[in-house]
Amino acid sequence: MNLFECIKNKWGIINCVSFITLFMALAFLVTIVFWMVWPYNPVTINTRPLPVLEKNIPSGGTIKYIVDYCKHNDLDVLIRRKFVDGLVYALPDVSTKNLRGCKKMTVLLDVPHSLQAGEYILISEFVYQVNPIRTITVRTHSEKFRILE
Repeated sequence: MNLFECIKNKWGIINCVSFITLFMALAFLVTIVFWMVWPYNPVTINTRPLPVLEKNIPSGGTIKYIVDYCKHNDLDVLIRRKFVDGLVYALPDVSTKNLRGCKKMTVLLDVPHSLQAGEYILISEFVYQVNPIRTITVRTHSEKFRILE
C-alpha cells in the first residue's frame, strides 16, 4: 500500500490510518509479550552457599564472604542483603554496575552493632531491571556464621 494511494480519497485515508494503528498496536503487543516471557539470565552464582571466611564475628565487626559469579550483561544491579536468624535484619540497598564477565571476589560487610549474638545466614538478592516492565531477582545465601557479644 503506497502512502499516496491512501490519501487520494477520504475513505483511503481512514483505511490507511486504521491499518497503521492496528499494525502499531500488534507490534506493541508482541513486544510486551516478548518482554514478559523471555528467559533472562542476568547473573549466575557459581558457588552456593556463599563461603564465609571467618565463622565467628564480633558484634560490630566485619564479615568476609566470597562471591563467585558470571554476569551476562552490563545492567546495573541493586543488591539487597539481610541477616537472618529467625528474625530478618535488613541492610540498606546498594546499587552498582559490574561489567559483563566472570569474577570471584571477597566482599567485606560491616556487621551492625545492634545485631544480637547468635547464629545467622546472610541472604543476598541481586535485582536487575531487564526491561521497562520486568525485574529479575537472583537470590543466594551464605554459610552459617556466629555473631559474638
